[in-house]
Amino acid sequence: MEFPSLGEQCSYSNCQRLDFIPLRCECFKYFCKDHFLPHCLSGECSEAEKPKDKTASSTDSIIFKCHSDNCKMASLIEMACLKCEKHFCITHRFHASCYNLHCDPDDSLAQFKLEEELDKKHEQTRQLIEAEVTERLRKAEQTSKAKTALKIQLMKLKSKAIGEKSVSIPDRAYFAVRIPADASPKNLQNTPRNICSRNDFNDVSIKPVFVSKLWSLGRTIDSICDTCLVNNDNNVKAAPKIRLFRESDGMCVSLKEMDQSIENLLDSKTIVDGERILLEYVSADYIQNAATNTVHFIG
Repeated sequence: MEFPSLGEQCSYSNCQRLDFIPLRCECFKYFCKDHFLPHCLSGECSEAEKPKDKTASSTDSIIFKCHSDNCKMASLIEMACLKCEKHFCITHRFHASCYNLHCDPDDSLAQFKLEEELDKKHEQTRQLIEAEVTERLRKAEQTSKAKTALKIQLMKLKSKAIGEKSVSIPDRAYFAVRIPADASPKNLQNTPRNICSRNDFNDVSIKPVFVSKLWSLGRTIDSICDTCLVNNDNNVKAAPKIRLFRESDGMCVSLKEMDQSIENLLDSKTIVDGERILLEYVSADYIQNAATNTVHFIG
């Protein structure tokens, strides 16, 4: 052997393994990690520490025995159940019987529901933060070149836009609206996507329109649908609903709150005068079950 004086041989019968980090019993015998606890629990050694509960003196070497039925495992480290405060080994620490036998099922169910609710709130918060980051990036990317292109597009829209003639010119907001290809509800998701656009007003699916800044979002959608001859069943409870989406990232302008004014949406830069927006159908069930108002992107 290269290091004959290093380590000790296990004193357990039929083992004699050379262990370089042996465990020593109070009887001054050395054991490997596999046979130290069996020796202490065998009862054959009068000097060996016996399993004790946690009320033993803090100066004693405590051995914790698993409280699961028919389990003989013990540990030098306590792993107490949070409910019954009894020690369980690694195998039985998260076993279902631990909750069934030692914990109140009602408390376990309440804890599970609380954790589920916290996970749901965490996911909603994550989506809101992600949407806020996306929105700030979108605003930051509006460089002077992009703003110039938007002004040119706004000038083209003003010369071709159609809408209700009762809206005074100072109150008008202009958009290039892409109307739905069909009446089937679109799938929504929680992450933005890039939507390729073409600045082609000859495209029959793109309609240059104007609306009043003083109108609510719901009133605006109704007017655009009337102007562009798009079927609108927003007042029918179970029918798919028309919603506005930004073409730049596919984000829904507002999924639930239809009373927001166009002027406020323009001031907050949720939408920009002269930009292109999408008109699409969304299922009524999705809108009803959605937890948030704005964190929704067209799929």
